[in-house]
Amino acid sequence: VDQLKSQFLSTAAHELRTPLTSLLGFSEILLNKQDLGKEQEVKYLRYINEESLKLATIINDFLDISRIESGKGISLNKMDYSVRDTIERSMHIFDEQINTRHKFEFDYPAESLNWKIDQDKMEQVLKNIYSNAIKYSPKGGKVATTVRKVKDSIEIAIADEGMGMTAKQLNQIFERFYRGDDFGIEIPGSGLGMTIVKYILEAHGGKIGVKSEPDKGTRVVISVPCDIK
Repeated sequence: VDQLKSQFLSTAAHELRTPLTSLLGFSEILLNKQDLGKEQEVKYLRYINEESLKLATIINDFLDISRIESGKGISLNKMDYSVRDTIERSMHIFDEQINTRHKFEFDYPAESLNWKIDQDKMEQVLKNIYSNAIKYSPKGGKVATTVRKVKDSIEIAIADEGMGMTAKQLNQIFERFYRGDDFGIEIPGSGLGMTIVKYILEAHGGKIGVKSEPDKGTRVVISVPCDIK
């Protein structure tokens, strides 16, 4: 228990410090530099916005894992939503990456699909998976999403062309605080994202599967019951 507490505190301190340092630095520039042009101001404000989003994500991860560890689990407010709308809502924070370094492709079925979910929680799942696809594809490439209905479930497959994972790394991705440190580069994040993703999907009665090979990319498949009567 003491070891886990120490690991948690170390991870929390490191992950919170990084965006906070950026927020302080860029805000000081905006406050103290009087000769900044409009373009530079927008650039620094964009940095502040991005780092704020990272900070919010990290804090939410810690709060979620705290609720899970305390036995409270994840409470859901399930309503009927369009699958496509949920995916598109989750993509807003990646607007800068779309069609720049990474190319996003979406394959939706002809019929409109709905599911009964907690919209915010399912967006959290998708944002985490897309964020990983970007982070683990530092050279860019295609991120392809395929949506289909399989019996009474919605299946979403998200595949990237990134660095991929070894069998050992694949076995650890749902472990708390695992951040893929043996990739040769430091991967940002709390190391809790995929743990929480798994809990959220299981709370919906769903599941997640991951296939990956080094230098061949990663394919994540989530399956969630439609629950539409």
